[in-house]
Amino acid sequence: MIYADSSFLVSLYLRDGNSRAARSEIESHTDGVALSRLAGLEVRNAFRLAVFRGWVEEDQERRVQSLFESDGCGGFLYPLVFASDEIFAVAEHLSRTFTATSGNRSLDIMHIACAQVAELTVFASFDERQRKLASLVGLQVVP
Repeated sequence: MIYADSSFLVSLYLRDGNSRAARSEIESHTDGVALSRLAGLEVRNAFRLAVFRGWVEEDQERRVQSLFESDGCGGFLYPLVFASDEIFAVAEHLSRTFTATSGNRSLDIMHIACAQVAELTVFASFDERQRKLASLVGLQVVP
């Protein structure tokens, strides 16, 4: 199973320059994708922002939201459940150790902390700084 951040997940549902790579990666990981509550919130919000920015119509956003929800309830997305205190502790450690030299944002660090707490080893993202940090902490970065 892989951990996917929101940049990767959004590319699965809304066509963008990374959609082909995201779909190809999913096809090679048939054991599914771990979905944190953080990623879920960010993805659902990204769909709503797409309406605000005029990239999709409201009816398309509703269909994509429904598909995303369905994929998280028996599809290829597997919701992760863990204590937020543990995530924040790991994220604080990552921030203290790397942010001054890597420039990562808090939510990017939180995604990596979620992957680590879930003991996953593969991390999917299109965010270059986040990919670099994931690699620094020993995660295999895809695509």
